[in-house]
Amino acid sequence: MRKAGLFAVVLMAVAMAAAQTQPAAPVSAPVSMPVSMPGQSASQSWLDGPLRDWNAQTDAVPLPPNSATINARDESIWQFCGQQVRHSGSPEDEEVLEKGWHLYGEVHVYGKLSVISAMSNADGMCRPLGYQFFLFYGKHFVGTIAPEPMDSRSDGAVDRVILTSEKALIAEFRRYTPDDPLCCPSATSTVSYELAGEGEHLHLVAKDVTTTSIQQGK
Repeated sequence: MRKAGLFAVVLMAVAMAAAQTQPAAPVSAPVSMPVSMPGQSASQSWLDGPLRDWNAQTDAVPLPPNSATINARDESIWQFCGQQVRHSGSPEDEEVLEKGWHLYGEVHVYGKLSVISAMSNADGMCRPLGYQFFLFYGKHFVGTIAPEPMDSRSDGAVDRVILTSEKALIAEFRRYTPDDPLCCPSATSTVSYELAGEGEHLHLVAKDVTTTSIQQGK
């Protein structure tokens, strides 16, 4: 019995030694995945670079994003957000509607200059998504307020426009950093615009942009 017990102890010691010499199982290192931050733009905003004349070659109201599928895809959201949609009240409204946009908000007018806001979609709170501001001088379309459609509560979203004359205006845009909550952008970019050219070549031009920080809680 002593030999059997001694033999069992030796076997156990050998097994423990073998286990200690086995290589440790590889441990997968944590992988950092890209995270989309609230209000953060995937690319540099047009408000940060040299201003370009995107309306120079524009002679018609552009189509909304995903225009081929927008009506079928978003039928339910318009049933829910129908009160946000404004009915047509002018030939300029009709021109925007015919392209597939949904009118909303008030029309800003100064003499012959008018600004019409329209969206292509809305979020669950009926805030505009894929929206744009369209400018007309008389019945002539002269351009958009931004190079591309915007989303509410995102970097570069226009908050308001102020018409300063029949051929000039300013617009204020929300500016977010990755740390800003969606409610509260930390800066505002103010862009001044003028109408340039004559006749059929008349179009909206962004002339200057100034970005200022917002002091929260003041």
